[in-house]
Amino acid sequence: MTSAPFNTTSRAYSDEDRKSDHRLSVLESIESCVVKTLSLLTPIDKIWQPSDFLPDLSLPNWREELERVRERAKNLTDDILVVLVGDMITEEALPSYQTEINRLEGTADETGTSATPWARWSRGWTAEEN
Repeated sequence: MTSAPFNTTSRAYSDEDRKSDHRLSVLESIESCVVKTLSLLTPIDKIWQPSDFLPDLSLPNWREELERVRERAKNLTDDILVVLVGDMITEEALPSYQTEINRLEGTADETGTSATPWARWSRGWTAEEN
């Protein structure tokens, strides 16, 4: 990964520029580890989604299917329901996480198809966790 140097002739080199340089340096230093972990991510075409286990509301028997889900879930404790809701809220925030990752210099995936290790990891992680 290479970074474009800051143009210090057009403006003063600020503390924020130094922080950005430091962050980029950290990302560059661990990029080889990211490359090694890419194989640990589940391929996007093999990822399941929670909705895979819910009734398909476009089918005529959706009401019966929904009742079967309700019947199986009726004995869930409040603790389990709280965990499920918390997990759902966290999962719903994933686009925010990926957006934040994409805003960082050195990890940006402007087209959603970048072959850089950080871009591939970000897409794979959010797809797996989605």
